[in-house]
Amino acid sequence: MQIAAEDLRVMMELLRVLRGWTQETMAAAADMDPSTLCRYENGPRIPDRRLLEKLSAAAAVPMWAVDGVLLPGIVLTRELAIGPGAPLPGDFERLLGAALAQARSAAATTGIAEFLAERDPSDSNETDETTSGGREDRAEQDDPWKMIQPWQTTGTDLGPDLYVEFECLAVHLCEASERAAANDADQALDLARRAITVAELTPSAADQRSRLMGSTWGFLGNALRAGDDLAAGEAAFATAWKLWREGATAANSTLGEWRLLDLEASFRRDRRQFAEALDLLDRALGIAPAEVRGRILLKKASTLEQAGRAEAALAVLDEAAPLVDAAHESRDQFGVRFNRVVVLCHLGRYDEGHAQLGELERL
Repeated sequence: MQIAAEDLRVMMELLRVLRGWTQETMAAAADMDPSTLCRYENGPRIPDRRLLEKLSAAAAVPMWAVDGVLLPGIVLTRELAIGPGAPLPGDFERLLGAALAQARSAAATTGIAEFLAERDPSDSNETDETTSGGREDRAEQDDPWKMIQPWQTTGTDLGPDLYVEFECLAVHLCEASERAAANDADQALDLARRAITVAELTPSAADQRSRLMGSTWGFLGNALRAGDDLAAGEAAFATAWKLWREGATAANSTLGEWRLLDLEASFRRDRRQFAEALDLLDRALGIAPAEVRGRILLKKASTLEQAGRAEAALAVLDEAAPLVDAAHESRDQFGVRFNRVVVLCHLGRYDEGHAQLGELERL
């Protein structure tokens, strides 16, 4: 789906028309100068995503509706040669308003994922400042060095290959999203979306960018899992694998497929699809580096325990324990011992479980 500048201008006007607002009213609600809004709607300026998000928030229209319903509809209307000037049905605004008031559906969520996966990253940075004080902020955003520098690894010099710097930032955000998922699903979601934005803006060959985007979409799926939005998570993982496979020809990629397998395994486990989760984990174990095998085995044991296979879970925990201890990850060491006590209780071996409580408390 190719988005033209005119589509974005129609989208801006539609957000305003849905509220029945004049340009002055919309500008006031979005904290913009009316003349700036007029220049965007009538050209030559091209709206970017930040501006659409600002206007959609002012109009109280969720961005999932913009991305998955309204903007694709505008693009399709133009592509079908109906033209943006064609008259709309008399009750169009009422019907559309009623549709947007409904709960998000799995079909709409899947459409959003597919739509975002097909976006051309170059469409997101053709803009100018959106407020009287926006010129300086925009200039900073246009400088990729300023965006990357705060995330630089200590002692690493900035080199000519910008892709490495963007990948470093995207991976950093993804790892932060995964950590946040344990306690704050909203924060995990925000961090994953930022990682996707970085991946979209990465200066590289298309296949290399696609592989990075596929990886970041996997972390979005994980954040949606943490927020119990499993329908959206399903769509996110479908998009992640589509992008990952499109980047199969990327040379010298440092990203590992085991990570996507590991993330989707957690998603399948939460959907009670234990056979699929265990298959994904076994595939991840086959290609993962040695230092993360203990963590993956811990996840496999947890999946087996939830599937009611306590004996098998205990055997996997025995395999995971020395690997986790060697990695000196205290959280995973605690996880192995905690899960062992749980599994021993399932097996009725309470004395053995009780004997390990002291070590569990220490950890």
